[in-house]
Amino acid sequence: MPNTLLMFFVLFFTHTLLAQCDYTVKLYDGHHDGWSGNSLMVRVNNVNVADITLTNGGGPYTYTISVQPNDVISLLFKRNGNWYSECRYELYDPNNVMIAERDCSLQTTTTSCGGPENVYGVLACPTSEFCGVMTIDMFDGWGNGWAAANLDVFVNNSLYITETFQNLSYAWADREDISIAVRSNDVVDVLFNSVVPTSSNYNYIGYVIYDTNGDTIAQQMSSGN
Repeated sequence: MPNTLLMFFVLFFTHTLLAQCDYTVKLYDGHHDGWSGNSLMVRVNNVNVADITLTNGGGPYTYTISVQPNDVISLLFKRNGNWYSECRYELYDPNNVMIAERDCSLQTTTTSCGGPENVYGVLACPTSEFCGVMTIDMFDGWGNGWAAANLDVFVNNSLYITETFQNLSYAWADREDISIAVRSNDVVDVLFNSVVPTSSNYNYIGYVIYDTNGDTIAQQMSSGN
Protein backbone atom coordinates (compact mmCIF):
# COMPACT_ATOMS: atom_id res chain seq x y z
CA MET A 1 0.00 0.00 0.00
CA PRO A 2 1.53 3.38 -0.92
CA ASN A 3 2.44 5.98 1.65
CA THR A 4 -0.24 8.54 2.38
CA LEU A 5 0.72 12.18 2.84
CA LEU A 6 -1.64 14.74 4.31
CA MET A 7 -0.98 18.49 4.46
CA PHE A 8 -3.25 21.10 5.92
CA PHE A 9 -3.23 24.42 7.72
CA VAL A 10 -4.12 24.57 11.39
CA LEU A 11 -6.48 27.38 12.39
CA PHE A 12 -7.60 27.63 15.99
CA PHE A 13 -9.09 30.12 18.39
CA THR A 14 -6.89 31.56 21.12
CA HIS A 15 -7.33 30.12 24.60
CA THR A 16 -7.46 32.19 27.77
CA LEU A 17 -4.25 32.35 29.76
CA LEU A 18 -4.48 30.32 32.97
CA ALA A 19 -3.01 31.35 36.31
CA GLN A 20 -0.85 28.31 37.08
CA CYS A 21 0.32 25.00 35.77
CA ASP A 22 -0.75 22.29 38.21
CA TYR A 23 -3.46 19.86 37.10
CA THR A 24 -4.94 17.30 39.49
CA VAL A 25 -6.12 13.74 38.97
CA LYS A 26 -8.34 12.05 41.58
CA LEU A 27 -8.89 8.29 41.64
CA TYR A 28 -11.90 6.61 43.29
CA ASP A 29 -13.23 3.06 43.60
CA GLY A 30 -16.93 2.29 43.88
CA HIS A 31 -16.44 -0.88 45.97
CA HIS A 32 -13.84 0.71 48.28
CA ASP A 33 -11.23 -2.00 47.71
CA GLY A 34 -8.85 -0.27 45.27
CA TRP A 35 -8.48 -0.54 41.53
CA SER A 36 -7.60 -4.27 41.50
CA GLY A 37 -4.63 -3.92 39.14
CA ASN A 38 -6.14 -1.35 36.79
CA SER A 39 -4.21 1.90 36.43
CA LEU A 40 -4.02 5.28 34.73
CA MET A 41 -1.11 6.29 32.50
CA VAL A 42 -0.22 10.00 32.62
CA ARG A 43 1.40 11.39 29.47
CA VAL A 44 2.97 14.84 29.03
CA ASN A 45 4.06 15.88 25.55
CA ASN A 46 3.54 12.29 24.35
CA VAL A 47 5.89 10.87 26.99
CA ASN A 48 4.67 8.53 29.74
CA VAL A 49 5.51 10.21 33.07
CA ALA A 50 3.52 8.18 35.63
CA ASP A 51 1.42 5.03 36.00
CA ILE A 52 -0.89 5.59 38.97
CA THR A 53 -3.45 3.39 40.72
CA LEU A 54 -5.59 3.22 43.83
CA THR A 55 -4.12 0.38 45.89
CA ASN A 56 -6.92 0.10 48.44
CA GLY A 57 -10.02 1.86 49.77
CA GLY A 58 -12.41 4.10 47.92
CA GLY A 59 -10.17 7.12 47.49
CA PRO A 60 -9.62 9.73 46.52
CA TYR A 61 -6.00 9.13 45.63
CA THR A 62 -4.71 12.49 44.39
CA TYR A 63 -1.91 12.96 41.87
CA THR A 64 -0.61 16.39 40.81
CA ILE A 65 0.61 16.94 37.26
CA SER A 66 3.11 19.82 37.35
CA VAL A 67 3.60 21.18 33.85
CA GLN A 68 4.97 24.14 31.95
CA PRO A 69 2.72 26.45 29.91
CA ASN A 70 1.66 24.86 26.62
CA ASP A 71 2.54 21.31 27.69
CA VAL A 72 0.03 18.72 26.45
CA ILE A 73 -1.52 16.28 28.95
CA SER A 74 -3.18 12.94 28.12
CA LEU A 75 -4.58 10.21 30.36
CA LEU A 76 -4.91 6.54 29.32
CA PHE A 77 -7.04 4.22 31.45
CA LYS A 78 -5.48 0.75 31.48
CA ARG A 79 -7.84 -2.19 31.90
CA ASN A 80 -5.15 -4.60 33.09
CA GLY A 81 -7.09 -6.00 36.07
CA ASN A 82 -10.55 -7.00 37.24
CA TRP A 83 -13.56 -4.91 38.23
CA TYR A 84 -12.65 -1.97 35.99
CA SER A 85 -16.30 -0.89 36.06
CA GLU A 86 -15.73 0.29 39.65
CA CYS A 87 -12.83 2.56 38.71
CA ARG A 88 -13.43 6.27 38.44
CA TYR A 89 -11.10 9.21 37.84
CA GLU A 90 -11.52 12.96 37.59
CA LEU A 91 -9.25 15.59 36.01
CA TYR A 92 -9.19 19.13 37.42
CA ASP A 93 -7.66 22.24 35.89
CA PRO A 94 -5.57 24.78 37.87
CA ASN A 95 -8.77 26.56 38.93
CA ASN A 96 -10.04 23.32 40.52
CA VAL A 97 -12.70 22.92 37.84
CA MET A 98 -13.35 19.31 36.78
CA ILE A 99 -12.78 19.10 33.03
CA ALA A 100 -13.11 15.32 32.50
CA GLU A 101 -14.15 12.18 34.34
CA ARG A 102 -14.55 8.45 33.89
CA ASP A 103 -17.46 7.24 36.02
CA CYS A 104 -19.24 3.95 35.38
CA SER A 105 -22.19 5.00 37.52
CA LEU A 106 -23.00 7.36 34.63
CA GLN A 107 -22.83 4.67 31.94
CA THR A 108 -25.62 4.53 29.37
CA THR A 109 -24.69 1.17 27.79
CA THR A 110 -23.44 -2.15 29.10
CA THR A 111 -19.98 -1.66 27.60
CA SER A 112 -18.94 1.91 28.33
CA CYS A 113 -18.73 4.29 31.29
CA GLY A 114 -19.93 7.84 31.51
CA GLY A 115 -17.31 10.28 30.35
CA PRO A 116 -14.22 9.38 28.30
CA GLU A 117 -12.22 6.20 28.78
CA ASN A 118 -9.14 8.24 27.92
CA VAL A 119 -8.45 11.98 27.89
CA TYR A 120 -6.38 13.27 24.97
CA GLY A 121 -4.70 16.58 24.28
CA VAL A 122 -5.32 18.92 27.23
CA LEU A 123 -3.31 22.08 26.53
CA ALA A 124 -1.90 23.07 29.92
CA CYS A 125 -1.84 26.73 30.94
CA PRO A 126 -1.91 28.00 27.34
CA THR A 127 -0.27 31.28 26.42
CA SER A 128 -1.17 33.48 23.47
CA GLU A 129 1.66 31.86 21.48
CA PHE A 130 -0.34 28.64 21.10
CA CYS A 131 -3.99 28.45 20.19
CA GLY A 132 -4.94 24.79 20.41
CA VAL A 133 -4.09 21.11 20.20
CA MET A 134 -4.17 18.78 17.23
CA THR A 135 -4.64 15.14 18.23
CA ILE A 136 -3.84 12.11 16.10
CA ASP A 137 -5.74 9.15 17.51
CA MET A 138 -4.06 5.90 16.41
CA PHE A 139 -6.22 2.81 16.72
CA ASP A 140 -5.90 -0.93 16.42
CA GLY A 141 -8.97 -3.14 16.39
CA TRP A 142 -7.11 -6.07 17.94
CA GLY A 143 -5.07 -4.11 20.49
CA ASN A 144 -1.84 -5.87 19.56
CA GLY A 145 0.07 -2.99 17.99
CA TRP A 146 0.79 -1.80 14.47
CA ALA A 147 3.94 -3.89 13.91
CA ALA A 148 4.44 -2.94 10.25
CA ALA A 149 3.28 0.68 10.21
CA ASN A 150 4.19 4.02 11.76
CA LEU A 151 3.48 7.74 11.49
CA ASP A 152 5.96 10.53 10.79
CA VAL A 153 4.56 13.87 11.93
CA PHE A 154 6.14 17.11 10.66
CA VAL A 155 5.38 20.61 11.93
CA ASN A 156 6.46 23.40 9.57
CA ASN A 157 8.67 20.94 7.65
CA SER A 158 10.52 19.78 10.79
CA LEU A 159 10.09 16.24 12.10
CA TYR A 160 8.09 16.45 15.32
CA ILE A 161 7.76 12.76 16.19
CA THR A 162 7.92 9.28 14.71
CA GLU A 163 5.36 7.06 16.40
CA THR A 164 3.93 3.60 16.06
CA PHE A 165 1.00 2.13 17.92
CA GLN A 166 2.54 -0.15 20.55
CA ASN A 167 1.26 -3.34 22.09
CA LEU A 168 0.83 -1.88 25.56
CA SER A 169 0.00 -5.30 27.05
CA TYR A 170 -3.34 -4.42 28.57
CA ALA A 171 -6.85 -5.34 27.61
CA TRP A 172 -8.11 -1.96 26.40
CA ALA A 173 -5.09 -1.09 24.27
CA ASP A 174 -7.04 -0.16 21.16
CA ARG A 175 -6.15 3.54 20.99
CA GLU A 176 -3.10 5.70 21.53
CA ASP A 177 -2.56 9.38 20.82
CA ILE A 178 -0.11 11.94 19.51
CA SER A 179 -1.12 15.42 20.70
CA ILE A 180 0.55 18.56 19.37
CA ALA A 181 0.30 22.13 20.66
CA VAL A 182 -0.02 24.33 17.57
CA ARG A 183 0.06 27.95 16.53
CA SER A 184 -2.29 29.59 14.08
CA ASN A 185 -1.21 28.80 10.49
CA ASP A 186 1.19 26.02 11.49
CA VAL A 187 1.52 23.44 8.71
CA VAL A 188 1.31 19.81 9.84
CA ASP A 189 2.28 16.93 7.52
CA VAL A 190 1.38 13.35 8.42
CA LEU A 191 3.15 10.52 6.62
CA PHE A 192 1.57 7.10 7.18
CA ASN A 193 4.26 4.51 6.41
CA SER A 194 2.92 1.02 5.86
CA VAL A 195 3.70 -2.31 4.29
CA VAL A 196 1.25 -5.17 3.93
CA PRO A 197 2.07 -7.95 6.41
CA THR A 198 0.74 -11.49 6.29
CA SER A 199 -1.72 -10.98 9.14
CA SER A 200 -5.31 -9.99 8.39
CA ASN A 201 -5.15 -7.86 11.57
CA TYR A 202 -3.62 -5.19 9.36
CA ASN A 203 -7.09 -4.36 8.08
CA TYR A 204 -7.99 -2.97 11.50
CA ILE A 205 -5.29 -0.31 11.95
CA GLY A 206 -5.56 3.38 11.15
CA TYR A 207 -5.76 6.87 12.59
CA VAL A 208 -8.09 9.85 12.91
CA ILE A 209 -6.92 13.47 13.21
CA TYR A 210 -8.95 15.89 15.33
CA ASP A 211 -8.71 19.67 15.63
CA THR A 212 -8.84 21.51 18.93
CA ASN A 213 -12.64 21.38 18.94
CA GLY A 214 -12.69 17.59 18.55
CA ASP A 215 -13.84 17.71 14.92
CA THR A 216 -12.42 15.14 12.49
CA ILE A 217 -10.26 16.73 9.80
CA ALA A 218 -8.59 13.64 8.30
CA GLN A 219 -8.50 9.88 8.70
CA GLN A 220 -6.79 6.81 7.29
CA MET A 221 -7.89 3.17 7.46
CA SER A 222 -5.64 0.37 6.33
CA SER A 223 -6.74 -1.80 3.42
CA GLY A 224 -4.21 -4.60 3.61
CA ASN A 225 -4.93 -8.07 2.28
